Amino acid sequence: MLTVDNLPAVVKFNYAVHHSGLDSWDRIAIRNRGSTKTEPALLEVSWSAFARPHVLPVPALQPGETYPSGRRTVPLLDVIALGTLIERQKLTWDVRSGEMPIHRSDVLALAAREWTWAPGVEAALAAFVQPNCIAARDVLGAASSGLDTGYQNALEEGHEELLRGGPAAAWTRAARQIYECIRHRFHWRYEYEPPSFEADSQKVRDPDTVWKDLEGTCLDLAVAFASCLERAHLQPLIIVLRRGGAQHALAGWWVRPRANAPPVLRSKADLCSLVTDALEVVECTGFADGKDGGKPIEKTGFEGAVAAARRAIREFDLWCVVDVRGAREQLDITPLAALCGTGDPWNAGLHSYFQMNALPIGSWTDRSGWFTERAAWILYRAIREASVGATGTLRLQHIFLALLGQSGPAESALELLEHDPARIRGRLIHALRRSSSERPRAVQPTQAVRSMIEDLWSGAKSSGVLVTEEALLSAAVRRPDNETVRRLIRDLGTTHATLVDAVNEVTSHALLQTPENTDTFPEAR
Repeated sequence: MLTVDNLPAVVKFNYAVHHSGLDSWDRIAIRNRGSTKTEPALLEVSWSAFARPHVLPVPALQPGETYPSGRRTVPLLDVIALGTLIERQKLTWDVRSGEMPIHRSDVLALAAREWTWAPGVEAALAAFVQPNCIAARDVLGAASSGLDTGYQNALEEGHEELLRGGPAAAWTRAARQIYECIRHRFHWRYEYEPPSFEADSQKVRDPDTVWKDLEGTCLDLAVAFASCLERAHLQPLIIVLRRGGAQHALAGWWVRPRANAPPVLRSKADLCSLVTDALEVVECTGFADGKDGGKPIEKTGFEGAVAAARRAIREFDLWCVVDVRGAREQLDITPLAALCGTGDPWNAGLHSYFQMNALPIGSWTDRSGWFTERAAWILYRAIREASVGATGTLRLQHIFLALLGQSGPAESALELLEHDPARIRGRLIHALRRSSSERPRAVQPTQAVRSMIEDLWSGAKSSGVLVTEEALLSAAVRRPDNETVRRLIRDLGTTHATLVDAVNEVTSHALLQTPENTDTFPEAR
C-alpha cells in the first residue's frame, strides 16, 4: 500500500516561498506501507485550479521502502495565478494511482504579497527586495546628485578603507545620502499593514507600492530602503525584532566583508557583536511621518535613526536577520519576477485609476497596450505629486513636473531642450514644486487632463501605436488649463507660442497629436 509521508500537518506557501524554493516539498516521500513488494506505478498528482495534473513515475518498492519524490510531487504551478492572489485560497491536493486514491489533503496558498516568518522560510523576505524596481530607480536618481564622487567611487573607496583595516565608511556615507534623500524629497509616511488573517505572516507592500501610495509599515519601508541599497551595490540586511506580540523591522548593510555569515541569523548576541564592528543599522520610519499608536511620528536625521535602530536592537528580542546578499548567493533567492499583476505595474495601476475616474481604458495585456512604461511612469509620478497637493486634483502642472523632475527618467523629454527655452527646466521646477505636505488623498483629474487622456486614447486606438513620453508632453502643452499655463509662462518670462515651439522641437517624431485647445489663451505680458 502506497502512502505519502513527511507531509507537514498544514501545508502553507505562497508565490514568494515557492519562488524562493523554500516550500516543504523536498521532504515528501512515497512509502510502501504494505507487506509485499509493489509494482512500478504511475501516480497522478493534481492541484485544484493552480496546476495541471501530472504523472509521477514511482519504481517498485519493497515493504517499508520509501521513494524520495520531493518536488516532483508538485505539478507545474501557475505562477501568474499564485502571483495575483490577494487573499488565502484553499487548494485540494490529490494523489491517485488509476482509480485508487493514495492521498488527499488541503493546501493553503497565501496572498502573493504575504511574508511568513515561520521557521525555515524567513529568507523568502529577500525576494521582496527589488533593486531594479521603479521606486529604487527613482530614489537613486534623486540621491545620486548629492554624492560628489558617485556610487561607483563610493564602493571603491569602501574597499580601499577595508584594505587599510577599517570599516567601509564610504558605504555608510552612500546609505546616509539615500536616507536623507528619502527624508527630504519623498512624502512617505508610516501606515499599518493591510489586514492579514494568518498567525505567522503579514502582507508586505512591495517598494513600488510604497513609492506609489506614499505609505508603508516599518517592514515595507525597510524592504524599500534595502532595495535602494542593493541598487547602489551595497549589501543590505533586514532585521526583524519582536517584543511580546509586536514586531518591528530595521534595515542594515555590511561595512566589512561577510565572514561566512548565514543567510538567516537568529542569535541576538551575534547580531550585537556584528553591529559594533561589521554592519550598520538604521530605523527606516525615521524618514517617514505619520502616526503610530495615535502618537505622531517625526522625521529624524540619519544619525538619530542609526541611534534609534541600535536602541531597538538592545530593547527588543531578535526574531531573525535576513542577509539579502547571502540569500541571493547561498539560497539562490532572486527578486520576485512579478507581483500581483501582469505586465508593467504602472500600466496595471493606471488601469485601476482610470476605472475609478471613469476614464477610457485601452488594452493592457499585450503590445497593443497604449502606454509605454515611461509614459505610464510619468502619469503615476504626476498622480503622486497631485496626491500631496493642496487641491487633491490632477492638473497639467503635475504632468509637467513629472516630466521635468530631477528624479524622473533619464533624458526625459524636456531635458533635451538646449537653446532658447534651455532655462525653462530649472525655473519651471521652481515654479511648479508648490506641493504641501498634507496627507495624500484620492486624486481627481481636471477636465483638461480628462480631455487630454481621451484624445490620446482615441489616437492610440485608431492608429494602433503606443503613447510615448513625448506624445504625453505634446498633448499636455496643447491642452493647457489656462490658469496653470498662464502662471508658467509668466514665471518663465516667455510666451505660449515659444513654449509650444520648444516642445515641438523635441517631440517632432511623436506619433500622436491632439487638437489645439479651443479656449482663448491670452499671451503673458
